[in-house]
Amino acid sequence: MARRSLTAALASAAVLIGGRVASGQMADGVAARATATRTAETIRVDGRLDEAAWRETVPLSRFVQREPLEGGEPSEATEVRVLYTATALYIGAVCHDRSPRGIVATQLSRDADLDVDDRLTIVLDPFFDHRNGFFFQVNAAGARSDGQVSNNAESLSRDWDGIWNAAARITDQGWIAEIEIPFKTLRFKPGQSRWGFNVERQIKRRQEIDRWTAARRNVWINNLSETGLLDGLDGVRQGLGLDVTPYGSAAVGCRAVPPDPPAGQRSVPDPQPRLAADAGRERLRAALRPRLGKVSVHRSLLSRLTQKSGSSVSQPGKMP
Repeated sequence: MARRSLTAALASAAVLIGGRVASGQMADGVAARATATRTAETIRVDGRLDEAAWRETVPLSRFVQREPLEGGEPSEATEVRVLYTATALYIGAVCHDRSPRGIVATQLSRDADLDVDDRLTIVLDPFFDHRNGFFFQVNAAGARSDGQVSNNAESLSRDWDGIWNAAARITDQGWIAEIEIPFKTLRFKPGQSRWGFNVERQIKRRQEIDRWTAARRNVWINNLSETGLLDGLDGVRQGLGLDVTPYGSAAVGCRAVPPDPPAGQRSVPDPQPRLAADAGRERLRAALRPRLGKVSVHRSLLSRLTQKSGSSVSQPGKMP
């Protein structure tokens, strides 16, 4: 009788330990670990993962169901690889699916609700403070969504729009996502080579959610205290988080030529090129106002103005 009780107790302990390991948490409480691989190769974000660096990186593949069967085996395999260069973090995911026609990808716009689709969610804790971080989502059509995690809140803040890139495509074996996150987009401590990290995949038609670690129903994906560890980020620098998109515009106005021309004469068009640039949400503007005496006006323009008005046109400076 005592032997049966001992056997039952050992079996219960094995189930408990197995559940912890299956959910991405080691039996001794140590979080799951991954290592980012540094590469000097140029990574083209096209949803193909055909660069040699991807093939040489060991994938994360031990995903576990969170829903509908907590701790169960995923219905489809998922492989995630992590690379980085001097300027950006790259995440490549192969989401295997034996029925690719069943993949749901309805959303196409930025910051759409991707919970209605097959999607991948990446959570990063660059400070490694278990409280503040970022999340990035992409669906099988390449639509993107992102936001911040503040004070480990359960609700995600989507007000933040980071500078990052992603591509995805559906294949005969499932779908592939490729993500590029420039280091200038993130905030992290200089010299911080270990970040918090987690990955979640949703298979919408099955109402299934699989995770790399902390695959428990009472743990939300952006719970940074439950993330795994991403090591190997040595020598990364944040850079300047300023994205400038220059554009040019020009306007032509008219003003009187000093000194004021005699009656019957017209003013000369005064070109005033204006340049502007967007810097994040701030807009920088500058106007170039050349001195009128330095502006050369073509004879054909003056001729057309004269013919149209029947009056003479004042001509500053020497005509060509």
